[in-house]
Amino acid sequence: VYSENHTVNTDANGLAIVNIGEGSPLSGNYGTIGWAGDQHFFNVQVDTGSGLVDLGTTEFKAVPYALSSADNPWIKNGSYIYNGTEAVALGFSGPPTGKMEIRHNSGIPDPQLTLYEDQNDYSRLSFANSNGNYFWTIAGYNNPLLDNDRLNFYNSRLGDIVSITGDGKVGIREFNPEQRLDVNGKLRIGDDGLDATEGTMRYDSASGNFEGYNGSDWEQLNNEVCLTKAVVTNLGYMALSYDFSYYQDGRFGITVDFNIRVDTSTVALGSTFTLTGAGGSATGTITFLNGGSRLRFESTNTFLSVAPCFSGGMTLTISGSGGSSVLDLHGNPIDGDLDGMYGGDFVVTFDIVC
Repeated sequence: VYSENHTVNTDANGLAIVNIGEGSPLSGNYGTIGWAGDQHFFNVQVDTGSGLVDLGTTEFKAVPYALSSADNPWIKNGSYIYNGTEAVALGFSGPPTGKMEIRHNSGIPDPQLTLYEDQNDYSRLSFANSNGNYFWTIAGYNNPLLDNDRLNFYNSRLGDIVSITGDGKVGIREFNPEQRLDVNGKLRIGDDGLDATEGTMRYDSASGNFEGYNGSDWEQLNNEVCLTKAVVTNLGYMALSYDFSYYQDGRFGITVDFNIRVDTSTVALGSTFTLTGAGGSATGTITFLNGGSRLRFESTNTFLSVAPCFSGGMTLTISGSGGSSVLDLHGNPIDGDLDGMYGGDFVVTFDIVC
């Protein structure tokens, strides 16, 4: 409560005139009265010489314009108002962080701030600075169809950078993404120190491999065979029929069909068989099928350990046992290396082309 004391004389008509705020203060501070925000009452007491006489209390129905406008920091200019110096605090009393700060215990239907577009268009929030007429815009659009809803990050020079649909698809430089993540361009994957969960992908710079985490181990993702073909160096007793199989765990198999049945007892076979490749060698098992007319090799190690993804080759060689020739079912030696003489090894070279 602010109160002050005046000592005045009446005029010829018996009237006394005082200017409120110019008396001797008794309590409070006249300069801190909130004229624009509170109710105000005016009480007059007169000392008649034998004590104060209360003449009554009256509410101010209108605050004097000069006092009210002094509390209003906004300046009107045509169709807008502005303030060039003050900061705004909404929802609390105290200095805001930045030029404006909003504090509110928000919820989905009751946010801190709503941007409402009154036409069938995007609600937009733009970001710009003094570096030319360039800007970023975050824009939101609602549509009766969920997959037509959009949240866009827009660049004034490049267009839509990121587009998010209402049904949870994200497009990077793709306005209409068709998958959960749709990238119109290249994608770079690295690695960090975070623990992996099942389905995580990374690029291992040490090995140069893309890898996927299956929940317990990292598996290479780039160990698929790009293309395989066979160049058969001996055409005399080898049919031009072959197959290259690739398994999920990285192993591989080779099948070769002969145009004659081989006496498998004359072939040098052991518990394991070694196949030499451009990048190393692979061990595995070799068996004959279809009465000796088909050979099948199954590796025990991965394809990449034998022939990494570059132009190279793997050679499958079939030799006779004990240094003798491979025989057919009639006991005839087979000219495996096509040197014009019976005997020699069967050789099939599988070239790896990526």
